[in-house]
Amino acid sequence: MRIASVAVLATSCLLSAISAASSEPVDMKCAHTNDEYRTSFDLSALQKSVVPYTAQDRIQASEKSYLYTFGVCKSVAPPLNCQKDTGESRVKWSTSPAWQTRTDESANTVSSVDALDCKYLGSPEQDSHEWSVNPENPAAGVTLTYSNGQSCSSGQRRKMALNFKCTPKTVSKIEDLVIDESAHCEYDITIDSEYACPLECGLAATGSVCSAHGLCGYDSDAKRSRCYCNEGRTGEYCTEAVQEDEEDEAYGPLLGLLIFVAIGMVLVIGLLVALVRFMRGRKVEIMGDVYQSLNTGPDTFEVVPLSEIERDESSHTAIPVMPPSSRNTKFSDMVDPRSQL
Repeated sequence: MRIASVAVLATSCLLSAISAASSEPVDMKCAHTNDEYRTSFDLSALQKSVVPYTAQDRIQASEKSYLYTFGVCKSVAPPLNCQKDTGESRVKWSTSPAWQTRTDESANTVSSVDALDCKYLGSPEQDSHEWSVNPENPAAGVTLTYSNGQSCSSGQRRKMALNFKCTPKTVSKIEDLVIDESAHCEYDITIDSEYACPLECGLAATGSVCSAHGLCGYDSDAKRSRCYCNEGRTGEYCTEAVQEDEEDEAYGPLLGLLIFVAIGMVLVIGLLVALVRFMRGRKVEIMGDVYQSLNTGPDTFEVVPLSEIERDESSHTAIPVMPPSSRNTKFSDMVDPRSQL
């Protein structure tokens, strides 16, 4: 009997220890490397938060009373509405990476705590966590999805995705962010953070993304993430200032192109000016010829002898037209008709 009592006591202690261990939040690996895109991430700094993160659905009016409690790369203890009177979890898992409760419910509003709305949105098991990146821009950030959550009415399992977006600084309060139920029983939240930037952009090495002198992006030619430095900066993480000779070398081709364009413009303008002057000269020359043709000719006029005039008056005959040869008689060669009277 004594041996049996000892065995029962030992088994009881072992079960208690297992139960206590299972109630502790479970941390998971908080670093990810995508070999296909040669891009690595480390969110360990966000994992260190002792207090779980919380957020609400402020997009859908019918869902605004839902409160989401979650951890980053870790499972967290159930919120108060998910606990029994004894403090134990009311659902399958004693810890979960994410929970869903309601802010308009509490133990004072229901007859039993079992009536309080409580859902776990992911399994604490390691194989229920999935990392992914955006294929169009792998350097934009990384997504951590918790899956195998509590079943929905449709039979599918709930899941929650944490979309970490690469930004120069981490958002000050994750609690101010918005969770959206993007699909039935699928929940998304976007978190801006410098820790969501690839390690290839130097946050761990320099203390800031691209030394605060560039942007983190994905090089599709080299097929890897890297820093794109601002003007005047160079180096893998934009930590070095560009020397003047390097600047001259960089601006050399551009300067040569500008000079070539300027010379071309000067030549074109010169040709246009020469063409305008030529056309003006031609216009003056042509107009001069026209004017001269209209205003010049022999200083002669046609003179009809007086005898012809008198004969015309007496006979009322038409004045004969002088032959063309006589029309050119000069004034000085003419005889005054009065001297013939």
